[in-house]
Amino acid sequence: MNYYERPTPLQEQANAEAMQHFAEHLKQFKANCDAIHNIESNLPATTNDASRAALQSSGRVIQTDDGTQWQYALI
Repeated sequence: MNYYERPTPLQEQANAEAMQHFAEHLKQFKANCDAIHNIESNLPATTNDASRAALQSSGRVIQTDDGTQWQYALI
């Protein structure tokens, strides 16, 4: 098909069916993009809250070979 030509009735029908089939997916895509943006925007605050909570916890500390410290709580 030459893109400068008008689509055939069969091509128009196929396009309409494809748009109808994927309409809900396209709506969900926008919502998912917004949710990811919100997570990325809130990541510094969430990280600070988690770090503060870990420092205040009474869990035990494990130090790995590279000096990283991990805390865990016994349940």
